[in-house]
Amino acid sequence: PSPKNVYVLRQTPYREGGGRVVVRLQINKGAFEGYGRLTERITPQAGRITIRESKGARVETDASGIRFTWLNMPARDSVTLMYEIADAQASPLAVEGVFYFGNRESPDSIEVVERSVLITKNLPVPDEMPAEISLDSYVSKGKGKKSDDGKVPRSKNERGLVLKIQILATRRAVSMNELEKELRKRGMDIREDISEEYHTDGEGADYPYKYVTGHFKSIQQARSVCDAMQRAFGYDMYGKPKVYLVPYYNGQRITMQSALVIQNSPRR
Repeated sequence: PSPKNVYVLRQTPYREGGGRVVVRLQINKGAFEGYGRLTERITPQAGRITIRESKGARVETDASGIRFTWLNMPARDSVTLMYEIADAQASPLAVEGVFYFGNRESPDSIEVVERSVLITKNLPVPDEMPAEISLDSYVSKGKGKKSDDGKVPRSKNERGLVLKIQILATRRAVSMNELEKELRKRGMDIREDISEEYHTDGEGADYPYKYVTGHFKSIQQARSVCDAMQRAFGYDMYGKPKVYLVPYYNGQRITMQSALVIQNSPRR
């Protein structure tokens, strides 16, 4: 194959609890089944690397990064890989990758491209390299839209699967002016409409007023925008992202796993 019909995508690395950073990759190789080697170099030097998905590759790790090697690539058109970096306290981490494939003695090579997209085996493989997500319609130095009385509008319940991005939770209801002031303190300027919800169940019950933005019917699109916003706004002092994705079904909050099942259901 030529490099033109092979590409490798890296989802923007994201943080989990305990200082861990998760890296997901997708090799889109078509029918090619020969030799392949994917090398990822991490700076500053990586902590302990744990493999979550290797798809039959021989895996080597050291302080500089990770290498996946196949004498014969898996038969499937797309190969999804995942690893995590422990004790990754430095922010941001820089990850650079190269995929070598074809003739083992003189292979072709292409650079890994990083995008703010969701990579998961539960979603279809894109036919082409996904475009970078623009935050122009979500982020600016301007103010959010107010209701006529200065209050934050309440969210409307909708039927079907809907995804939004939660940007703040508070103990009491706040006005739009208070909300904008708090967001600016956190380095977050949101242009898109913001709405308010009230939830007392589950995690975060001590902060029942939730403030959300965005409106998505596709998990892929929602995850792309949310990842890009996380990258723009960063993490709080506890290492948690300042914004995160929230799925709903018929107006009720659900888990992301349930949202994946619903999106992939033929009876949706």
